[in-house]
Amino acid sequence: MGGESYRDLIEILEKLVSQHPYILLGVDQKERIIYYTNEGGFASIWIYDQKENIKKRITDYPILWASDVSRDLRRLVFTRDIGKGRELQ
Repeated sequence: MGGESYRDLIEILEKLVSQHPYILLGVDQKERIIYYTNEGGFASIWIYDQKENIKKRITDYPILWASDVSRDLRRLVFTRDIGKGRELQ
């Protein structure tokens, strides 16, 4: 990423931060921003494609925890909330 790309990335991140609480997880191999947020009513993982100016939720269920994007930019580990907030024994 060149200087212009970093400036563009910072502007995009500032817009995302001003809308909802989020955790930046990284950037994937297609240079899409991967983040974790409660936007849409529950904690989930989203992708923002800066080239297409499209953001999309990639998990349709509550997420408890998510790792950073892997070093090869191809994987992301996360845990689901299968108990729907309840403690399972």
